[in-house]
Amino acid sequence: MRINPDELHCNNRLFTDEIYPSSPSHIRDKWQHQLNTGGAGPVSVTSFSTVNHKLHRLRKGALLRFISRQQMLKLENEVLDFVIQTVDKLLRSVGKEPLDIKEVFNYFTADVISQYVFGKPMGFVLQEGWGPNLAMWIKSFFKSAYMMRHNMPARRMANVLPIVADYLAEDVKAVMW
Repeated sequence: MRINPDELHCNNRLFTDEIYPSSPSHIRDKWQHQLNTGGAGPVSVTSFSTVNHKLHRLRKGALLRFISRQQMLKLENEVLDFVIQTVDKLLRSVGKEPLDIKEVFNYFTADVISQYVFGKPMGFVLQEGWGPNLAMWIKSFFKSAYMMRHNMPARRMANVLPIVADYLAEDVKAVMW
C-alpha cells in the first residue's frame, strides 16, 4: 500500500526484502525527510544523518574497528568494574525511596560508553542518589525530534538556539549544554 509518494507500507514480512533490499551491493541513499528528525546544526551532518550511501559507508567504516567484538572484549574488565559499582549503589539504596530500574541502567550505560569514548566516565554511577542523568537530556532531544522533521523554520531556529537559550524550557536547555 502506498502511504504517500515516498513511502510504502508492507504487511507481508516475506516481501520486505523486495522493498528494502539489504545486500551490501544494493546502494540506496537515505531519505532526507527521515533524516530531518536529527535536528539542525552539527547533528544534521553526522554519520547517522548522511544522505549519500557511499559517504555513509565510508564514515561507518572508519568507526567499525572501534566497536568490533574483539575491541569490546578488551573492555570486559572495565565493564565489570562498572557492574560492581552499580550493584553496590543499588544495594545501598535498598529500603529507601522507590527506584525506577531503567534509571539504573541509564547510569551504567552512560558511564560505560563515556569511559570508552572519552577515557573517563561521566560519573553517574558514583554520584550520590539517582538524580538527573544522560537519559534526561536524550529524552529532551527526542521530544523535539519529530517536530524538527516536519517544521523547517524550527530546524533553522535550532541553529540559533544558544542565542535564545534563556527563553527556553529547562529540558531544552539541558540538551544544549
